[in-house]
Amino acid sequence: MAERVNTRTEALARQLKRVPTAGWLVLLVAGAVITAIIVSVTVTSKGPKITTQLLALPSGADASHFLVRYQIVKPSHTDVTCTVQAVGKDHDIVGSMTDTIPANTGTQRTSTRDVSVPTTELAVSANIVNCAVVAER
Repeated sequence: MAERVNTRTEALARQLKRVPTAGWLVLLVAGAVITAIIVSVTVTSKGPKITTQLLALPSGADASHFLVRYQIVKPSHTDVTCTVQAVGKDHDIVGSMTDTIPANTGTQRTSTRDVSVPTTELAVSANIVNCAVVAER
């Protein structure tokens, strides 16, 4: 009887030795993921807030260019660049350009922009991507 209890105790001890190793591995991976999320949020939340909204697309596009009208809200004292992409009927990017929005005088934060994106074929839509502050005044 004593041997049986001893054998069960040894088996339980072996199982408990393995569990902390797996448990520590799970904790280590979870800690790394949480750290990565915190770093990502910290990096992306730095700097002033910039928002854009695509407005009605003006007519007049052809296979060589696509007219885009959008609105940007940014701090008035900043120069910002935005990448504007023209999108074809198959959802492919058919053109791209960088638009530079200079700092505003006074406190005006909202600007409406009309840009002509050079294209390789007829575009049907547009995206405003990757707006970033390039200078503060």
